[in-house]
Amino acid sequence: MLFLPKKMCYTAALSPPEGAGDAPLSECQFPGLEGRMFEFLGLLDCPHNACSRKNIPAIKVTGSANEQQIMTAVQVYSERPKMLHSALNHLFENAQNGEIKDLKTALLAVLDALERNFEHDNVQLAGSASLFFILKELLENEDMPIKLKRRVLSTLLDVISYQATENTTLRNVLLVICQFKIPDDVLFMYNRMVKFLVKVVLKENQQPQLSHFGIILLNALACSVTYQQKLILGKRGAIKKMLSLIRFGVIRSSYDELMEPMWSTLWNATDETEYNCTQFVDNHGLDYFKKSVERFSDKANLMRNMMGLLGNVSEVKNLRHHLMTAPLIEIFRDLLKSPSDGIEVSYNACGVLAHIMSDGPIAWHHLPIPGRNVVLEDMKVAIRQWNIDSQRNINYRSFGPILCLLSCYHTPEVTGLYGRWQT
Repeated sequence: MLFLPKKMCYTAALSPPEGAGDAPLSECQFPGLEGRMFEFLGLLDCPHNACSRKNIPAIKVTGSANEQQIMTAVQVYSERPKMLHSALNHLFENAQNGEIKDLKTALLAVLDALERNFEHDNVQLAGSASLFFILKELLENEDMPIKLKRRVLSTLLDVISYQATENTTLRNVLLVICQFKIPDDVLFMYNRMVKFLVKVVLKENQQPQLSHFGIILLNALACSVTYQQKLILGKRGAIKKMLSLIRFGVIRSSYDELMEPMWSTLWNATDETEYNCTQFVDNHGLDYFKKSVERFSDKANLMRNMMGLLGNVSEVKNLRHHLMTAPLIEIFRDLLKSPSDGIEVSYNACGVLAHIMSDGPIAWHHLPIPGRNVVLEDMKVAIRQWNIDSQRNINYRSFGPILCLLSCYHTPEVTGLYGRWQT
């Protein structure tokens, strides 16, 4: 049975338009239509595989026999959700198999379909799945214009604003976003992206796989960005959310694949950002640090990330008194001897103690045990044992914290030993 939309199907002249096909009309395989030519025939999902017949008497045809038919179907049915869903499913199959040649046209057709059908679950699911494979190939083979990238990313977040409870669609959207260069490609919508990740992806009782995507993206968003953008992470609740997730892992004494990237996100987000460091301390971050050291001290990457974060906190003068407790100082002293991850853990532990020492002897008066001189001696022993040829990859946002230590004349162990290692 033929589907002929009233507004799109016309009977043409007796002879076909130029380019309609090389075969004469007498070879038409549609009984009753011999000698006629239509502007459009809708054959998508018609019985007897009608769209695969030869010499279809129409200029435009919707169906599933080839890329052109599928693309026409996506374009023509953009406001007919049921038919559009079927067309997008066929497009997904072709895209998954790498059979789409005109990738840009396919991309624009899918974007148009998504933007016209935000409230239709099936369309969003099939469209976002198709988008993943189309973009995967498109981004690998050519540079996409910035304007088009921004349209794709904006549309994806619009999709989720309507489909926040549809986990499969959410997963598709996250997979598509992960194909872009983060944070560079999303800087134009940084605030909105952070809000989306914190409120939607990292909500309570979220599927672990979706939480993992959200944490990886938040970590990427915390790297190589400005102070103001890092501040957005704290203001939007990213620090609190990370600590809430870490708390569950610590309570269960369960080390999973999320633990390391969560601490890495906190490390990056607190870099020279006092507000975020304060958020970490105010939301029991130091308690979770102590418990994580107690339970997961054999995890080298985790220890490196946690001590890097504590190093950021120690650079904030107003927060250093929170670090000056006997249990924490003992942890730092123990980690001075750690061979974990080369010298990284020992180096970061020494950095935390160096910043505490930079406040001078007076700041230590309320902590008689362990004595300040004892800790300084521990630092000297650790520093002298570091391999001078150790390879380290360090990215400084500024030299402020280093210069602060180099001007610490009252404690030469800090300026003369550790301070020089930082320069």
